[in-house]
Amino acid sequence: MNCVVCNKPITDAVSLERGVGPDCWQMLQGAMEKHSRHFADRYCGKFDGDVVLMRGADGAPMTNIPHKVLMHSPTGYEWGFNGKGPADLALNILLQFTRADIAIIWHQQFKKDFLEKAPKEGMKIEGKRIKQWIAGKTQTLF
Repeated sequence: MNCVVCNKPITDAVSLERGVGPDCWQMLQGAMEKHSRHFADRYCGKFDGDVVLMRGADGAPMTNIPHKVLMHSPTGYEWGFNGKGPADLALNILLQFTRADIAIIWHQQFKKDFLEKAPKEGMKIEGKRIKQWIAGKTQTLF
C-alpha cells in the first residue's frame, strides 16, 4: 500500500492502518500544532454520532467535530462554499467514521456532496447518512 498523501510505499503497521506514511503524518501533525493557536474553531458539544453545524450569536461557525488533522485550512472550519475551511471540516468529519486513508481519498467529494450545499446558518447531518455515503463510495474501491 502507498501513502495517500505522497504515494510512497508504506511498510510499518501503524501507517498501513492509517493509510498515511510516517513522514506525511508527522507533517500533518506538525501543521496542526503550528496553526492550532490561530484556529477560529468553536465547539457546540461532544460528538455523539451526528454532525452538528451551527452559528454562534456572532455568526462564527460552531461544530461538534474536533479538528484533529489540518490539511487545508490554518484558520479553522467553515461550510456553505467550496474552500479550505469546508475541506478540513469534511476530512475531520470522515475521520470520525472511517480510516484515515478513506477519509483522505473521499473528503473532497464529501465536501462537495454535503458541505458546499449546507445552509450558512448550519444543519445536522445524521451519522447513518454519512455511513451510507461512505459505504457507497468504498464499494467502488474494494
